[in-house]
Amino acid sequence: MARFYADEQFPLPVVELLRTLGHDVLTVQEAGNAERGIPDEEVLAFATSQERSILTINRDDFIRLHRRNSNHFGIIVCTNNRNWQQFAARINQAVTAEESLQGKLIRVVRPSRLKRFCWNRANLRHLSVLSRSLLQKSNRIPIEQII
Repeated sequence: MARFYADEQFPLPVVELLRTLGHDVLTVQEAGNAERGIPDEEVLAFATSQERSILTINRDDFIRLHRRNSNHFGIIVCTNNRNWQQFAARINQAVTAEESLQGKLIRVVRPSRLKRFCWNRANLRHLSVLSRSLLQKSNRIPIEQII
């Protein structure tokens, strides 16, 4: 199972559920790093030094860090989901599907957003080259590949 480092905003009920699923989860609070205003770069560096993947709902900052340097043990960016069991199950599903999390960025999105989330021409900067070519043929394409 995976070794995680849950950042300060990550929901503790999800941490507990991931532990029941067999994952080794260390929280910022347990590591003694809570409420210290530690920059995200240092949070990632700590996780890397401990050979742990980051669990975060701070998507933008950690996606940016991954793009700058993918030398880490994994970053799992999540959309906050108040259905804790579903949240933990989706993370578990995403990480167990991977042989290794090292150097990977995994996005876990709550299902309700998938049902109503479609890319349109205004979102082109977020799409891959393949998706862009498909988008030229259609104004709206549902994105179903996100976990």
